[in-house]
Amino acid sequence: MKLTTHAPRFALASAVALAALSLTGCYDTVHDPVYVYGAPAVPTGVYTITGDEEVEVRWNPVRGNDVTGYGVYRSSTANGTYYRLASVMGEESSSYIDRDVANGVTYFYAVDAFNRDNDESELSYETAFDTPRPAGTGVTVWARQDSGNQSGLDWSEWGRSTFVRPFDHSQTDVVIQRANGVLFAFGTAIGGYWNDVQDLGWTDTLDDVSWAPDRGWSVNPDGVELIVGHTYVVWTHDNYFAKFRVVEILTTSGLPSAIVFDWAYQIDQGNPELVALPVVAREGLAVDSGRDS
Repeated sequence: MKLTTHAPRFALASAVALAALSLTGCYDTVHDPVYVYGAPAVPTGVYTITGDEEVEVRWNPVRGNDVTGYGVYRSSTANGTYYRLASVMGEESSSYIDRDVANGVTYFYAVDAFNRDNDESELSYETAFDTPRPAGTGVTVWARQDSGNQSGLDWSEWGRSTFVRPFDHSQTDVVIQRANGVLFAFGTAIGGYWNDVQDLGWTDTLDDVSWAPDRGWSVNPDGVELIVGHTYVVWTHDNYFAKFRVVEILTTSGLPSAIVFDWAYQIDQGNPELVALPVVAREGLAVDSGRDS
């Protein structure tokens, strides 16, 4: 629940009107109309967009009832106490960015609307939550055939200056390799657990992909073809999720030899948020639909 509540103005106005009638009578008396707005409607369509040490909260504007702004609330649990983060002024306002967050921590959000008399609606009904995660841009990784020591990715090393590894390193999650003149991302196996890769197709930005899917992982022995503008999701052997978007393919002697990509990695284990909605995390061996482990 939120910390502050307000009695509806309609009930108060009705009581005042009845008292006036009892004192003056109701015959041959003309009164100016009394306009009572009451609390605004509850905001709808509340959702969040995952960022790097930030969460953007969005909602549908509420029109009518003299709305002058919105209160944005946050809680550490879905059914806990929601504390007011900010007041966002303007009837047409529809978003707020919360930068007082830590990567890997889940936060729950709600929004209300208020009018010029500070009458507030109830909090929004949706369960809106988010887990911010680190992200980066402009990483280059080479094809194994051209530079084997710079052809692997180890997402667990995201916090270092680079998480590019040799293709045969024991903790390399994904290897970039060339086959028949095409670059592929190939998921490796570590301790019997697969690092899976999936192409989610063309996106305008990395943030167009907000969740990790729970099926459809690659079965191609060469891996997943790498295409400029496509975003890919990685499901690691230790049950973490990452995504990367190819922004450039470099060539050497007419052959594709490296990719430049933007990335994000969810440091909360088993949490596919990248993600708007949670899915059930896998347990045991990494056996995915349509794939032999």
